[in-house]
Amino acid sequence: MRSISKFSVVAGTLALATSAVLANGAHAGEKGIWEGYYIGVNAGYSWGTADFASALTCPDNNCAFNIAELPGVFSTVPALGAGSDESNGFTGGVQVGLNAQSGTVVYGVEADFNGLDLGASHTDTGLLVMGLGQTATVASSVSADWLITVRARLGIAVTPTVLAYATAGAAVSDFDVATSYIDDGVGAPAAVAGAGSRSDLKLGYTVGGGIEWAVSKNWSLKGEYLYVDFGSVSTTAQVNVQQNPAFFGLTDNQLNTSADVTTHLGRVGLNYKF
Repeated sequence: MRSISKFSVVAGTLALATSAVLANGAHAGEKGIWEGYYIGVNAGYSWGTADFASALTCPDNNCAFNIAELPGVFSTVPALGAGSDESNGFTGGVQVGLNAQSGTVVYGVEADFNGLDLGASHTDTGLLVMGLGQTATVASSVSADWLITVRARLGIAVTPTVLAYATAGAAVSDFDVATSYIDDGVGAPAAVAGAGSRSDLKLGYTVGGGIEWAVSKNWSLKGEYLYVDFGSVSTTAQVNVQQNPAFFGLTDNQLNTSADVTTHLGRVGLNYKF
């Protein structure tokens, strides 16, 4: 709910600010070739990175009496859970916008909804430090399949029909994040194991720029680049410890995993101006 609220505030602020600027600029003089409402479609390629990090914690503060291999587990997990993975794929969608023009200066607001093929994962297996030959595996993943941006645009008409512009604003997407831990324990297979996942609606920011060419009074083509940063998305798994429960008992520990997600979009678009 916090992400939705933050997105509403940013989107509303951008919309109100741009509307005020457009209203003031509407009387600046003769209507320019770029001025007015438009709708369009876009398609392109996305590429990005997810940087993963994991840590095991013991909420009950009694770990030393419940996990025989405590030093090995807690020192090994951060090393196994740290890593990066790249994601790339197709992106495409629709956009709507509004421009005003004062001389060669063009300014406005644009919102778009795009499909996004974002998926990254990291898995590593290694020997437990200070263990008795046991191995442990930490696996994490993050994915998203759509993206919304609401952005202000500011540009210069370098010729009457060619517009160079910069753009910046808010971005939002819904991420599926998952993590798991397993090791072969002492005296029993998979004596320590756990997995968790969650959906995380995340607000981020985007900056970029592009070139747009008015091929006629109503139609234009554009090429555009956007950088999108969502910060950190995270999830927690309950790790069920069953190391000789007759002596050590049974406790649930938490595997906390996060991923810092950034992505880049390179796309072309077609707009129709009313």
